[in-house]
Amino acid sequence: MQIRELTITNTSDTAAMRLWQEIMGIYRVSFPDNERRCEDNMLSKVIDEPHFHLYIVQQDANITDSALEPSTGELVAFMTIWNFGEWIYGEYLAVKPTLRGANIGTKLLNYVYEHWQRPLILEIERLDEEGLSSEEMLQRQSRLRFYTRLGFAACTLPYMQPQYSPTQARVPLMLMERGGNILPDGFERVKTTLYHDVYGWYES
Repeated sequence: MQIRELTITNTSDTAAMRLWQEIMGIYRVSFPDNERRCEDNMLSKVIDEPHFHLYIVQQDANITDSALEPSTGELVAFMTIWNFGEWIYGEYLAVKPTLRGANIGTKLLNYVYEHWQRPLILEIERLDEEGLSSEEMLQRQSRLRFYTRLGFAACTLPYMQPQYSPTQARVPLMLMERGGNILPDGFERVKTTLYHDVYGWYES
């Protein structure tokens, strides 16, 4: 297994775009519509936004974690982060459905956290949202346990994820933090940064 940052400089890079299509395949089945950024917009962030970083995991029996050359193996997970200097924000973390539970997400998240050496903040679905099915509740409880096991602490202050586009709805989420003490005292500052820089959204 190899974890590395994927850099895409233009859409004519055939190898990189092949990996991008694999990433989008995982992306589409891992997040509901209201929590997904437009795919073209996300690609433009990878190419043009200096604060946006994309990490991938590839599985290949002939590649070790310390390999210097990029793997040609199957892409099985990805994570996107924003570097805000004092802290980083994990926007997406997803593992190929057939390989979930194999510690791939844990290894990827730990790799990114150890690489940046600064507090990591992310959003997670709330458990107190009304109308959840028993299956949805179990999935959310499982995600919360996953991040708690990895050292994340929940900030229970009310937080609404802005919509990525006018056709989407806002989503009630919760912020979690690992490796720092920015939250809850810095909640408003973090929220403003996410709203402005990640979502391009301004409260009236």
